[in-house]
Amino acid sequence: MPKQKHYSRINDNYQGKVEYYQALLSNSIDAHDIDKQLFYMKKLTYFINRQKDLIGNTESDLVILER
Repeated sequence: MPKQKHYSRINDNYQGKVEYYQALLSNSIDAHDIDKQLFYMKKLTYFINRQKDLIGNTESDLVILER
């Protein structure tokens, strides 16, 4: 059995996904597709909140390290 490669996540930045779903949302607005707009807004909200959580955790880690 071949050894499986394990890749660790180096960059936990969601900015690329936020930009991607912003573009899709913009296109769906131009196309007047309400179903896609709702879907992309949910995805966009999810990734924005993930990024906010990541930034919040990073800032709290920095505070702990400074003590």
